[in-house]
Amino acid sequence: MKKPKVRPSHRNRNSNADILVSGSISIALAVRLLDKRIREGTNLFYTWYLHCEEVLGQKVVGCDKVGHGDDVSSRFGRLETMTYSAISERHSAEPAFEAIERAVNCYGWPMSVVRDVFNGFRRDLDEHSYKTVGELIAYCYDISGSVCVGMAEIFGVDVNDPWMIDRACDLGIAFQLTNIARRVMDDAKEGRVHLPSELFFSGSVSADFILYSANRSAVVAAKNVLLDLANEYYASADLAIEYLPWRIRCVTATAAGSYRVIASRIRWADDPWPVEQPAQFWAKMLNTISFFGLLAFNYLTPFRFHPDRMDLLTRSTYLKNGDWRPGEG
Repeated sequence: MKKPKVRPSHRNRNSNADILVSGSISIALAVRLLDKRIREGTNLFYTWYLHCEEVLGQKVVGCDKVGHGDDVSSRFGRLETMTYSAISERHSAEPAFEAIERAVNCYGWPMSVVRDVFNGFRRDLDEHSYKTVGELIAYCYDISGSVCVGMAEIFGVDVNDPWMIDRACDLGIAFQLTNIARRVMDDAKEGRVHLPSELFFSGSVSADFILYSANRSAVVAAKNVLLDLANEYYASADLAIEYLPWRIRCVTATAAGSYRVIASRIRWADDPWPVEQPAQFWAKMLNTISFFGLLAFNYLTPFRFHPDRMDLLTRSTYLKNGDWRPGEG
């Protein structure tokens, strides 16, 4: 397949470099195995993604052109406008928007991912509450599952193979469920609640309810439900990882292993939500080595059992049922 020409840029790329590997030594080592072009395209996408998170979270200083001093709805509108304008006009003077323009037009990132990510951001800005686990999974798809679908396309997975694409989506959903479980208290302090109210047998759950110490056992139980669900999605994604090219398999398995370490730490710690600290390097590496051993066993076993995943809510089941649709592109 002929590679599209990548337009050279005169801008300093230090802001993009190694976005993927920040915060994780084990992932940093594995990402070095990726093809340079894949790594660059993914770094560009995450430069834009993290910029959006920072602007909407009021963490960016001096972001005048996006309107950092305005209310969050105005900032969101400007982010959307400037993103789509940069992509359509194939030019932007702002590094973050030039990054997403190049990611889409030069490196092949799907436009559907951009739209789905904005849908996820919109849910957060609307302080959307979730009554059911199914509603939460839809959010996880928008904010993370769609990104892994885009990654799969960049990695060369056939977009017409729903078995592989669904499992790429499952990995993103598992990542986001882990993140939600990790940030329950931090989100509540900012007025956001992602835990579905049905887990508390209630019509709605407030941030004050989550923060109230007398409710800690109920909150921990709800958190564990999300982690159990995340494990099911990780298990579903595992089946597809073994069919990836070995370099991409190493990176994907390492990322999954690192997140599983985080999930285990949250589940079994005396205090699931202390001041956040990164997982220990050797713990991540041990988990990753064990995971590769499991992959090798699965690969060498001639008759592998693929568990029934009909109960998992994900991309294809939602498309089939018509409850929600990912962005088209």
